[in-house]
Amino acid sequence: MRSTLHVAGLLPVLGAFALAVRQVSYAVYIAVYTPTVILLVENIHPGGPAWRIALARAGFTILGGLIAVAANFILWPSREPGRVRGDLDTALSAHAALAAAILNPAPGIDADTARRAAGLASNNLETSLARAMQEPGRAARAHLNAALVADATLRRIAGRLIAISLTGPTRCGDLGNWVVSALAALANHRALPPKPDAPAHDMLERLARQVAVLPDILLRLGLEEGRPGALPLDSAKGYSP
Repeated sequence: MRSTLHVAGLLPVLGAFALAVRQVSYAVYIAVYTPTVILLVENIHPGGPAWRIALARAGFTILGGLIAVAANFILWPSREPGRVRGDLDTALSAHAALAAAILNPAPGIDADTARRAAGLASNNLETSLARAMQEPGRAARAHLNAALVADATLRRIAGRLIAISLTGPTRCGDLGNWVVSALAALANHRALPPKPDAPAHDMLERLARQVAVLPDILLRLGLEEGRPGALPLDSAKGYSP
């Protein structure tokens, strides 16, 4: 037969084990914590049926979960995947400003400020992507994967721009101007300008190739779908003029 002393001695063991596995597996933590609560109630009110206590706890847990999910949909109806697109727009604009500050500098434009703004925009995009990947549903998974590729591409573009600012050519020429115009066009959902054929510095050529792959990534993302006044997408160029 169980005694109050036996139950009281088992409670610290179960409680310590539950706390030990909490950071490892929440499911195991709940599985161990439930009998801990049952034994605690049994110790306070001995003689009651254990199955009734377990059933009541399971019922309250399910009810609380349903209330939490319903409140989440009612109080916060917008979904994170929808906000990813806005954050990507902001990141594209910030990188277009960084390219202009480095490749086509003008008085009063600080390249360091533009670099920090581009980095912050990428950080915000990655935070939004991390939250979106945790939300249920598979419908937006392909869009999120494309957004991840776009974010990685923007990071590489920023790295090449910084490298150019440190050790690259002092004159960027037509290709440098094209990079600035192309990023600005992508940020404003316009068709890419024609790419110049004139030879350029190797660092600029690599930067231009990174920019040139963005339209296809945005096409997979479906960035323009459903936007009022959006340009129609073209499977070859990503945007159609």
